[in-house]
Amino acid sequence: MFQKRPLTSASEKEIKQAAVNYTLAHSSQFNILSGTPETIFARPIKAAEIPSTGMGEINFMGEEPPLMLVVVRGQVRHPGLEAPCLKPTSIDRFVT
Repeated sequence: MFQKRPLTSASEKEIKQAAVNYTLAHSSQFNILSGTPETIFARPIKAAEIPSTGMGEINFMGEEPPLMLVVVRGQVRHPGLEAPCLKPTSIDRFVT
């Protein structure tokens, strides 16, 4: 079950689980077609690196908080698509 909480002192395993829990808690947004999403990658990331991922820029007022790039893989239908994706599609989300 997803519970919003600070993850600054969480282990990588806890962060990965939080990402899966977040995805499941927002399943109406991600429209999970089958199976359980899983995290396949997680690493610390700096705000300056984010544009190189293709996700745009993030600016912070004051000090930059710790960020983690987490890749969640699952069989999903993206909002706005008429047909389900034919192969698993990964969804990227930042968990701080």
